[in-house]
Amino acid sequence: MQKIVILFVNGGLASTSILPLEIFKSAGTLWNALNGVPLDGHFEVVTASADGAPVKVSQHLSLTPESACAEVDTPDMVFVAAGGLEFDAMVSQPYDPVETVARNAALLPWLKRWHGAGATVVTACSGALLAAAAGLLDGKRATAHWGLGRLYAEHYPNVDWREEYLVTDCGDVV
Repeated sequence: MQKIVILFVNGGLASTSILPLEIFKSAGTLWNALNGVPLDGHFEVVTASADGAPVKVSQHLSLTPESACAEVDTPDMVFVAAGGLEFDAMVSQPYDPVETVARNAALLPWLKRWHGAGATVVTACSGALLAAAAGLLDGKRATAHWGLGRLYAEHYPNVDWREEYLVTDCGDVV
């Protein structure tokens, strides 16, 4: 059984945390349950934040993880949600990738550690920013929302940003 960590990101989009959580939790169980077949969950799914505390994703919503990063043994995959694009704030101030990384800086050592131990890191949309900040995308092709590619390239020029791609797969980082 593979262990998957869903990282809750400050300023993240809740849907990019909740959707993979529900998909991986139900893999091998929902169809089986509906068809009277013994359950065969393929994944152990754990939610985490840097310190185990709730993460504010917008002024209206917080997500409470199961654990802190320090409590998670080496995962097989880490899923990094989109982060830093709080819609309520975007109408009054520009998106600042430096500030987004600063708000989530406590996650970077964990991404490096888990990746170094063999975990595949998967990001959604602006979650690629944190993988870039952790140095996991240096020399690799990456994509993010097409409105962010140039901005990210200014801050992380060692990444081959390809905003025309929907997905980039570098094997150990997707």
